[in-house]
Amino acid sequence: MIPKSFQMLDLEKKLQSAVDAYDLSVRGDFAKLAELSDRTVYDGIDVHSDASVIVGDRYFAPATVFVTLNYGNGEESWSDSYPARVDFSLVEDEVRINSVDVDTSDFHI
Repeated sequence: MIPKSFQMLDLEKKLQSAVDAYDLSVRGDFAKLAELSDRTVYDGIDVHSDASVIVGDRYFAPATVFVTLNYGNGEESWSDSYPARVDFSLVEDEVRINSVDVDTSDFHI
């Protein structure tokens, strides 16, 4: 259950702020993305907080992760995006990101 201290709009803002501060490129969560190119660059993440779900005492929100894939000596690159699931906690009045699970399965089709 969402604590009473959180208003829905407040939760959306705090979740996006926490996701923005969560530097995916320096976390283990980035490994799947790093495998996609010689030099994968993390460009950002948009969280869809209006579709957040609660499972027991855990919170999840769908998201979209944006990257630039670079190949060779930089002669070939393009931007791409992948769906993700943000696992987060509500601790007092703060949102804490536990992990970001990125689904790169479409890349391997």
